[in-house]
Amino acid sequence: MQTTPQPRRSTVQLKKILLVLAGCLVALVGMGFLAAGGTLLWVYGTQRDPAGFYTTPVARLVTPSYAFSSSVDFGAAPTESDWVPLDLVGTVRVRVSSPMGQELFVGIGPAASVDRYLGNAAHERVSSISFDPFVLNTDTIAGTRAPGTPTAQSFWVVSSAGSGTQSLRWPSTAGRWTVVVMRESGAPGIAADVDIGTNTGAVEPIGITFAAIGFVLLVTGVLMIVAGAREQEGKPAAGEKGEAAGGAGGAGGAGGAGGAGEERGPEAGPGEGREAGPGESSEAAV
Repeated sequence: MQTTPQPRRSTVQLKKILLVLAGCLVALVGMGFLAAGGTLLWVYGTQRDPAGFYTTPVARLVTPSYAFSSSVDFGAAPTESDWVPLDLVGTVRVRVSSPMGQELFVGIGPAASVDRYLGNAAHERVSSISFDPFVLNTDTIAGTRAPGTPTAQSFWVVSSAGSGTQSLRWPSTAGRWTVVVMRESGAPGIAADVDIGTNTGAVEPIGITFAAIGFVLLVTGVLMIVAGAREQEGKPAAGEKGEAAGGAGGAGGAGGAGGAGEERGPEAGPGEGREAGPGESSEAAV
């Protein structure tokens, strides 16, 4: 009588289960990548304006002070905590217009120069951004002096001023910068509608890459699940094979012995089955 190797069978079953579980995990990660890639491709295809910019909704800024300012820190090297790959940012666009018909100024300059310019002037600094709805949250900076006319300053790397909608485009550059919105005359009291955009070219390739990775992972996970399931429903384990073979052999042996007995039959006893000798009469003779 053979004994079934249970430990080996249990190990095989465990490997099958682990293969299915690993396949589920890989497929789940793949679906996440697919969803992210699909979302980015949807943004690329539907959320750009005719100029190719991804633009925020309009935020209204109102203050009795001299200016609004917002820091733009990209860092100079990957080792810095605020470093951002500039290829992901692309060209930045800032548009401002006044609902009160004011002549406005918008400019970007080095953070250190802007800090000296605004100095002790009362203004508001953007501290955070909310996106649902789009709101520029600000902190009030107290001051006692007027900063002077912004168009007279020479440190702006790009600026725009006048009536109607003012728009500036700035190829993002490593460093620490400040965006400033003021009245062109430098007078206090501002009402401005502001939107910000970028025409980064990174959205489409990142979306395609994520979608491709997700597809490969999803297919791999499905194949792993199918392979594990087929192994569980397919051929019996080695122990089961041996047991089946042993049972078949025993049955064959028993059948062979029975057949041999039937063929041999009982041996003829004395006086049975002998032909009649000379002088012996046969009951069949007439």
